[in-house]
Amino acid sequence: MKVLLDAGVPKDSLMVAAFHVKLRKLGHQIFVTAREYESTTTLLEYFDIEYISVGRYGGKTLKGKLMADLERAIKLTEVFSEIGDLDVVIHFANPATARVSFGLGIPQIILEDTPHAHIVHRLTFPLATYVITPKCLPRELLQHMIAPDRLIQYDGVDPLEWVSTFPPDSLFLNKLNLEISRPIVILRPAETYAYYYLDYSRGEPLLFETRLIETILRFYPDTQILVFPRYSDQREILARKFGDKIKMPRRFIPAYNVVAFSTLLITGGGTMVEEGALYGVPSIYFFPKKLGYAEYLREKGLPVFHIVEPQRIIEFVLRVLKDPDNYRIDPQPIIKKMEKPSDKLIPLLEKLQENS
Repeated sequence: MKVLLDAGVPKDSLMVAAFHVKLRKLGHQIFVTAREYESTTTLLEYFDIEYISVGRYGGKTLKGKLMADLERAIKLTEVFSEIGDLDVVIHFANPATARVSFGLGIPQIILEDTPHAHIVHRLTFPLATYVITPKCLPRELLQHMIAPDRLIQYDGVDPLEWVSTFPPDSLFLNKLNLEISRPIVILRPAETYAYYYLDYSRGEPLLFETRLIETILRFYPDTQILVFPRYSDQREILARKFGDKIKMPRRFIPAYNVVAFSTLLITGGGTMVEEGALYGVPSIYFFPKKLGYAEYLREKGLPVFHIVEPQRIIEFVLRVLKDPDNYRIDPQPIIKKMEKPSDKLIPLLEKLQENS
């Protein structure tokens, strides 16, 4: 089949890379498009995947986001038409991609695991041929947007796709001058400018992260703190305040390579908390609401902790650093029983091929 994979954010690129490996082995012809946003395109380059750059991040305002999405839709229309005769487009609930695929009559498969992205769901799911979600995203939240027989669910989480495809490379510890013999704490600030975070962040670049770093350095000065900022102003604030007391990659680092070897992970989002849990690393997420996939992993017995209050987060971090071995686990017996998104995607491609 002639398959196009579209990546809009860094997590999408990790999924695209894993699918690229599997689908090429099955003989499919693969094309990739990607939006210029954070490390989305850099990740594809890391995995040596050729791609067509289409569109940009729309910034902090709703008007900017809308304009960027409309511009991307026009460019995608041109790209899809130039490639021609696409059998299917696979994407991750990108409104522009959904609209263009539908408008050009190309079957599309959407993979999505973010329960709070309800606006994106409304703009994409009704146009999909099939939607694949983890079972921890309740069907009843989605069935009014897509027919039940076109909503396919799997018993697992998205990051298992790339964690099981690409082994972590400890060479990245050397590149960052991290010592495996000393505690490594990874911090990923919140995506404070995303539309679903604005009510909580009020547009501020950081929440409590500076206080957390100060506390760790005061009580456990031997700790190596690695921060993955989402925005340039987050980086500037932290660099100005802490200098070389913390580490922030100057060049692109695929985070899972260091998450696997870390002592503790703290993140405002969901993807890295899943990666940490799948490696057995105690992982805290402070997103204001519970995330279904994170809670799914916690219920399975993986070390996921949802803590929102800054002081409680700081206290918990200090407890973990006092006795890290009491929190880390061997995840293999648990994740061996899980499904990956590709376990559902590949049969759907076969079904589309038979019906074409």
